[in-house]
Formats: sequence, structure tokens, C-alpha cells
Amino acid sequence: MSVNEGLTPSVWVTKCSKLLRPSSTVLDLACGSGRHAHYLASRGHDVTALDKSPGALSKISSSIGIHTYEFDLEV
Repeated sequence: MSVNEGLTPSVWVTKCSKLLRPSSTVLDLACGSGRHAHYLASRGHDVTALDKSPGALSKISSSIGIHTYEFDLEV
């Protein structure tokens, strides 16, 4: 595993992100450490990221347009 591999977005997200209009609003569910949220925010999208782990959410920088919320999606 490379140093940046954990933050590299999946191929699926990079391909599908090309379908988004500029400055889209994006919801990242079960975001973990935010690899997809970071990628999308760095491309000018307004991202809301949800995860049940406060530790994972603490790794996401809110300064680049990512809004984080602690939330457990399991029923």
C-alpha cells in the first residue's frame, strides 16, 4: 500500500464524478476517512460526509468545503 493509497478515490467515483454539474451538492454516506469526500470537494463540489466513527470524521478537513456529521446508518 502506498502512502496516499488510503486517500485515492475509487475508479468508480472518479468516472462518475465527471457526470456531476459544476458545484454540485454531494452526500457521502459511510465516508470513513473521507477519500471520496476530499476528492469531490477538491473539484469544487459541496460535500456532506456522514459516518458513525468520530475518529474517522476527525481526519476529514472541514476547511475544504466538507461538512461532517456523526451518524449511524444501521437500523
